[in-house]
Amino acid sequence: MTRHWKNGILFAVLMLTGVSLNACQSKSEGNESEATSGADSVSAQFDDGRVNCNIKADLPAKSLRLPVGEWMDEQLGGYYTGDMKDLQALVDFYGKAWADTLHQEAQEVRKEAVLVYDAEMEKVYETNKIVTYTLHTYINLGGAHPSTSETGATFRKSDGKRLTWDIVRQDRDYLFMDVKKDILKQYFECSTDEELEKIISNIFEIPNPKTPPFVTAEGITLIYQQYEIAGYAAGLPSGVIPYKTLEPLMTEQAKQLLKP
Repeated sequence: MTRHWKNGILFAVLMLTGVSLNACQSKSEGNESEATSGADSVSAQFDDGRVNCNIKADLPAKSLRLPVGEWMDEQLGGYYTGDMKDLQALVDFYGKAWADTLHQEAQEVRKEAVLVYDAEMEKVYETNKIVTYTLHTYINLGGAHPSTSETGATFRKSDGKRLTWDIVRQDRDYLFMDVKKDILKQYFECSTDEELEKIISNIFEIPNPKTPPFVTAEGITLIYQQYEIAGYAAGLPSGVIPYKTLEPLMTEQAKQLLKP
């Protein structure tokens, strides 16, 4: 997940507006009935030469369809009102919504460019206690810089609870500050506090990322979105904290849940 900041992909959030549902081709690689026979993903696709819209999602276990669907809806816009457990319907809805938005943009602003919206939710890690999904989005409106974002979420299998910053003990939060500083030094290739402070205004009060941490085989991933702690050119400051590094700062409940 860590990227050199000079080559980092730049992230921007596009405000979603007016949704009228244009015809958007949808491809079901796994719906509720098909999922039991081995299908493992759903998708919605549209491409007419001017607009290219693709949304794909790995299907979670049926017991996790609701919490994972709610999380995906939050990331894609948060205005879907259908059944959150029906991920095919959810990706169809946002596929049509984005196709319509891009068509409007193509007619009013970008008359020659091919406009693109891609979103992919992928299962990246799983144990007998947790499962982690990441969501990568890419938006090209024909401007100078395409936009991309990457987030993730780890869910407890027993009840679908989403992990948050409560995995870190409150009485150890001051020690976690040093962990975040080390992650950012690595990302920005800084060797001293003075070098980092030229990029981050206050290295002694570094906030937690707005995106909660998520777990992979390598450890606990932190991602800052664009403009959270640095300028546009910084991209998405991110890094992976090895489990052994974070373990002394974690709650006992989190240790039992996340221990490899």
